[in-house]
Amino acid sequence: MDKALESLINKAKNGCQDSLCDIFEMYKPIVLKIRHRTYLKDYDLDDWLQEGRISCLQSVETFDATRGVTFGNYFKGNFTRHTYSLIRKQEAKKRKSPDVVISFDDYIKSEEMTRLDITTVGNVEYIFIRESIETFSADLSEFERQSFLKILSSDSDMILSEQELRALSRAKRKLKKHLL
Repeated sequence: MDKALESLINKAKNGCQDSLCDIFEMYKPIVLKIRHRTYLKDYDLDDWLQEGRISCLQSVETFDATRGVTFGNYFKGNFTRHTYSLIRKQEAKKRKSPDVVISFDDYIKSEEMTRLDITTVGNVEYIFIRESIETFSADLSEFERQSFLKILSSDSDMILSEQELRALSRAKRKLKKHLL
């Protein structure tokens, strides 16, 4: 290994920020090359350079010259793996925004309408639905109203009788008419 690079790495391991900046500037083209091959949503050049600096710092801290790998290859491998981790994090299902947007009419027709859930309906839609439920309850019979309120306030393991299911179906149809 080059003595100048070895000296910079040792200084950076001992906390010299200038040495770390010099090392990063030497290997910045690796970051730029990986940036051109990889897409990360909402990442601009500054974000890529910051991730590169983080990976460079980690590479400097863990680099062992006795293993027979050059620092450049070591940094490139670490940064590539770091980039893959960022992609996995970005593509995780729970972090993805819904790709499909459905109309309110289609939502009303869906099976999800049988159970109003604040997590599946936006706040404005939820408020609109709650207000509509209050005004449309006058259209329901007492049994339909009780069945409807039972399904709104219950857990998912609730079992409904056949009569309650029919009453709920009628209430659902009346709610669709009321909302449309």
